[in-house]
Amino acid sequence: MSRYLAWGSNITGSLDPLSGDQTIREPRDVTGSIGSSGIVWTGWASTVARTADGLKMWGGSPLNDPGPFTDLALGAVKRVLGFDSVLAYLDGEGYVRNFEGQKSAQAWNDVTISGLGVVFAFKHDAGVCFFPTLDDLFSPTSRSETPLSYPTLNPSHPASLYSMESRAFLHSAGPMHQLFEIISDDRGKPCPPRLELIEDLEGMEFHIVPGARNRLGIVTTAGEAYVLDKRSVEVELVEAPGDVRLLGLGSDFEVVVTEQEEVFTSLASSD
Repeated sequence: MSRYLAWGSNITGSLDPLSGDQTIREPRDVTGSIGSSGIVWTGWASTVARTADGLKMWGGSPLNDPGPFTDLALGAVKRVLGFDSVLAYLDGEGYVRNFEGQKSAQAWNDVTISGLGVVFAFKHDAGVCFFPTLDDLFSPTSRSETPLSYPTLNPSHPASLYSMESRAFLHSAGPMHQLFEIISDDRGKPCPPRLELIEDLEGMEFHIVPGARNRLGIVTTAGEAYVLDKRSVEVELVEAPGDVRLLGLGSDFEVVVTEQEEVFTSLASSD
């Protein structure tokens, strides 16, 4: 049985909908409160989770009904999309749909939306494409840029997209895992999108943990955890007294769960 730990701001009830605490200062087991089979989306004000009957949401959102939980009758959903709030979703056939009835012109394998509102979409055998806004993705006359390329990126390999406030990443999970940052913003100014390889991770097999304040976590199958801090292209090892199983990132701290189910917290390195 899965267990869920939560900590941070709970002003809208997005972490623990049955608690009156506005701030959860230390990792808390909220499994009994949320009663779900998997969290699929988190934002500052609300959370979406999968249940046996579909999806449900809690916290503060215009989509919410009165009461702690709202059922989302969306049918098959691969991924919920949005940064601060839920904006759209990737349906079972790979099309992006919003709550006003719009549908993307073509199907995608994965899609993400950053805090800047830009959209990145990956299609198997084609690659990752950039759309300035979600409306551009929905427009039947809109064309994305040519798929972004990199000499070592094979678009036929499985890939996943991740985004934070102003950063986005592509994780290519072929025989050799690779992590690319998708650069579309240069110190607050839009720039032609491009891929940049995070070379420190070459040769490792890993999964990704998106964090707060443009921080990205990486957990390897060998039990090591790394953090790619804001504005950085070099990973930092997270010190842990044992093999790491889970990693959580706040704006300036990390929470680590080891294979022995011990929980540790530490402050991030100062800038």
